[in-house]
Amino acid sequence: PTCIDLASKAVKADRNFADGWVNRGSCEISMARYREAIADLNVAIRLDPAFAPAYLNRAAAYVAIDDCPRALQDATTAAKLAPDKADIARRLVGRCLDSDGEQPERKTRPKFI
Repeated sequence: PTCIDLASKAVKADRNFADGWVNRGSCEISMARYREAIADLNVAIRLDPAFAPAYLNRAAAYVAIDDCPRALQDATTAAKLAPDKADIARRLVGRCLDSDGEQPERKTRPKFI
């Protein structure tokens, strides 16, 4: 069985299991199915709004489709929920930030975490 098969089986077994949705979203990201990943990660966040891995994975999907504002928002949320993941969040959205840690197109925005 593939990653997506196993994660889908977990989601079908318990539709309220946020980890299952995050795992499936992560599998979808690895297959470059970013919109499907975002949809699954949205479910995970609805089920558990304090689950930092859901925000980190969704940030990765947003970076992949060049939606930097949403990627930065999710990375910031993840870092606030899990401060030990702040460095991961920053590296994840690195291409959305300039050398000052700000969005290049908007120098007036506050710095990322």
